[in-house]
Amino acid sequence: MVRPDSYALLEAALHARGLRLLTDAQAYARTHLLPGTLEALRPWSAPAVLLPAGRPGALRAALDGFGTRALVVKDWVKSQAGLWDEACFIPHADDAGHALAVIARFLDLQGPDLQGGVVLREWRPLVQRAGRAVEWRCFVAGGVPLPSFRRDPEPPGDALPPPPAALLHAAANAVDSPFWTMDWALQVEGGHLLLEAGDGGVSGIPEHVDPAPILRALLR
Repeated sequence: MVRPDSYALLEAALHARGLRLLTDAQAYARTHLLPGTLEALRPWSAPAVLLPAGRPGALRAALDGFGTRALVVKDWVKSQAGLWDEACFIPHADDAGHALAVIARFLDLQGPDLQGGVVLREWRPLVQRAGRAVEWRCFVAGGVPLPSFRRDPEPPGDALPPPPAALLHAAANAVDSPFWTMDWALQVEGGHLLLEAGDGGVSGIPEHVDPAPILRALLR
């Protein structure tokens, strides 16, 4: 991933050569770092709190605000989802000892790669297949959502409902950036949840997805 300060250097270097990036540095940072889209996308996302690292008192107060709910911890860009129980998932926010241990482990693993601060976000049960949540990715170009696709290959007879077009359009219009991505999941209790926004820099079209409809829409 390209950090926003490095992206700004790239933009300046290209500008000096008479070139312009489609997504300028300000728009890139907006969708790369969670604070840039948190409020705009709050209606479709699980509740989240952003906190500075290294302040246990603030962490405890934030945990109290979630009651007994389950949480996930990340920074402004990434999580340690690969170490789910150890450094990502907090089963009960009111178990402060365990919660702070998970957060401390997350911070230790992030080390100098920590971006921004700590994010505590309410965990929601999601529909899963093969032990992983079923997700849809949607590219947004010029405020228009392109055709969404499942990020995992869809088994025969497993046609889960994708995010409705009206939902994608509403969320796409909430963020001011010429090109970015949205990731959605289907909640066990029903309805689609917006998991996160992204700058699109590390997003690709999986091999199991026909790229033609997406590329045609992008060219338009």
